[in-house]
Amino acid sequence: MPPREAGAGCAADGRGGRLAVGQGGRAVPGGSGQTFVDPGATHGNSHSRDSRPDPSLGRIPITWRLLSPAGVGTISIRYKGGSTQWWCGIQVLGHRNPVARLEVRTSNGWRPLPRTAYNYFLSADGGGCGGAIRITDIYGERLVVTGIAVRPDAVQPTGVQFTEH
Repeated sequence: MPPREAGAGCAADGRGGRLAVGQGGRAVPGGSGQTFVDPGATHGNSHSRDSRPDPSLGRIPITWRLLSPAGVGTISIRYKGGSTQWWCGIQVLGHRNPVARLEVRTSNGWRPLPRTAYNYFLSADGGGCGGAIRITDIYGERLVVTGIAVRPDAVQPTGVQFTEH
């Protein structure tokens, strides 16, 4: 999946059928325009090992599409281990749609944070850590979350979720 779709759910179609893949937390660089599933790999997503294709098939070319599933709960926020008011990493969990942008409120307004390959948004100087967070999905919907303290490795519910598409 391209990095902007990191953390998204998708439906993959290929030889042997369709597989709905749950949210993953990492952006994996693609090859030259082709996407493959390695049936023998463990990717840490929610589908069972028994639902994957037979590993003897090798790499299987697939097509995929994003899902915007109904019935998901609300978004949660996790601050990366080691986060403080002087440096923090913020991860968005349980989002219905792919997250395109994360911003934190500072004394100068909203500040976009860069996304890492491991799907955290980093504030290297601590600006905005522990303050309001604005999350934008790939469809342009913006959610503002307040009241989330810097508690490293704690999953904190927000009570908000993106609209289904």
